[in-house]
Amino acid sequence: MLVGAAALARTALGLALVAAAAPAGAPPEGAAARPESEGHGPFDAELASASATLEARRGRPEAIAPLAQLLALEDALPPRALEPALRRAAAAGNHPLVAAQAALHLAHLLDEAGDADGARAARASLGLFSRFAVVGPFGEGRAGFSQVFPPEHEAAAPEAGRTYRGRLGDVRWRAGDALVREGALVLDGMLRPDTQATAYVVVFARSGRDQEVALRLGTPGPVKVWVDGALVLARDVVRTAALDQDAAPARLRAGWNRIVVKTTVTDEPWRLYLRATDPAGRALALGDGALPAGEKVATRGPAGRSARAVETLEADLRRRAAAAPAGEAGADAWLDLGRYLAWAEPGDREAREAQAALETARARRPTIDTLRLLADVARDEDERRRALDAAAT
Repeated sequence: MLVGAAALARTALGLALVAAAAPAGAPPEGAAARPESEGHGPFDAELASASATLEARRGRPEAIAPLAQLLALEDALPPRALEPALRRAAAAGNHPLVAAQAALHLAHLLDEAGDADGARAARASLGLFSRFAVVGPFGEGRAGFSQVFPPEHEAAAPEAGRTYRGRLGDVRWRAGDALVREGALVLDGMLRPDTQATAYVVVFARSGRDQEVALRLGTPGPVKVWVDGALVLARDVVRTAALDQDAAPARLRAGWNRIVVKTTVTDEPWRLYLRATDPAGRALALGDGALPAGEKVATRGPAGRSARAVETLEADLRRRAAAAPAGEAGADAWLDLGRYLAWAEPGDREAREAQAALETARARRPTIDTLRLLADVARDEDERRRALDAAAT
């Protein structure tokens, strides 16, 4: 599994239900034929079906649902079995936000196979920042999100020797470059305590012109983002960090821009994904996050939050579900939304948004796939058992 990803956890019974329900014989229309020697056991049918749906939805945001379905099979398949589908999904012609997810997971697969150069090449297309200045931890628990700590007031580049009163003693700015793993800054690899705490992360982005962008983040908890001192995002959520969970509309000045992320963690792995795209989701090359010696942050021109809306997969899928026809005909749109919310976890875990979407899908058409997903997002074992029992009948 990709470190920090909110991939679906499959129960043993849920997997057995998938295998039992999968039809035997020829793969669905659109799926490439595969020699029997290359089969993957009981998951052949689901692999072929999801791959075919992914290809059929090429270029559209709803392609993220079959991609998430494929990635949930990763642990049940032989190594690199997903590589062909991921390479197709990451290629030109796909929706940029779907392609980004495919590229990140392709890089993970290549890393696992020992192809470090291939993995770096796959991640290079994403526009992820990789050089960070970090200070913390501060505060106590989730309350740190609303508290103001000294680094929040600063406008200049971090001063290496400056100290602050932290959670357990003095803390100072440190480089996080050596603790970037698979595109994410691993904050719990450098900060103690690494739960119930807050930290600040600074990067610098060089823009060739004044422009509107989307800053896309993945965090495990409450987060705020400032661009050149202007607040562009504030979300109080608890989840597992994954790529592109939030998108902040921002305006960059021509030259160097200072981006500050305030990240609060509860008990999840403390990771940060951070990248820049245009409002539609196409990656931008704005540097690796470091401010070269002698350079200064731009001060001329407008900066901060942009009024322009930015595209997100969550918003696209919600609009599609809301516009879906009544009854069984609209069930797939709600299933796709629920699958994405369970997999990417962009909202707060306690809001149970994935379950709400999946319950809507079940009310319209109670498929085994929907019931299995409801079991995966169940709050407790009783809920899980009811969903699995319904799928088995």
